[in-house]
Amino acid sequence: MFRLPGPVFNTPRLLAGLFALAVGIVFYLLERPPGQTYFLPDTLVPPDAHGRFPGTPSQSVPTFLHTFAFSLLTASLLRVRWTGALVICGGWALVESLFEIGQYPPVAEWIAHHRPSGFEDVPLLENIDDYFLRGRFDLVDLASIWLGAGLALPVIWFTRRFDPPDGVG
Repeated sequence: MFRLPGPVFNTPRLLAGLFALAVGIVFYLLERPPGQTYFLPDTLVPPDAHGRFPGTPSQSVPTFLHTFAFSLLTASLLRVRWTGALVICGGWALVESLFEIGQYPPVAEWIAHHRPSGFEDVPLLENIDDYFLRGRFDLVDLASIWLGAGLALPVIWFTRRFDPPDGVG
């Protein structure tokens, strides 16, 4: 007889990651000016929405949530031990940090002058120069990246009983 397989992901991590990602999108829509949010079309961002949450910390909330969410979403697909959780969270923090450092003006200039030609013809890479050159490097964003990864660790650890069974993920 046909048996349905058990869960293939950790439901609490998946739902928490999706929720954090949704909240981050709302912050992007309400805080970032049109044209500065890479994956969201300008038509979704109301022209008067920029600055609804004034102050530097609110600018860093999406950065925090992005790292937190992607750490949880990645860990939702795996049986994760402590070292695996460290690798996932540290990996996302490193990737996010490299993108933030890439917005530091001297680094952004170097990237723009040394990126491979042809990126403008590749979907998702066509705006890479704008991302780095028009982005804003911020030490508070760097701190929020590592805080997001650090707070994802206990969430991953405390939800391990919901991990998919061995042999899945």
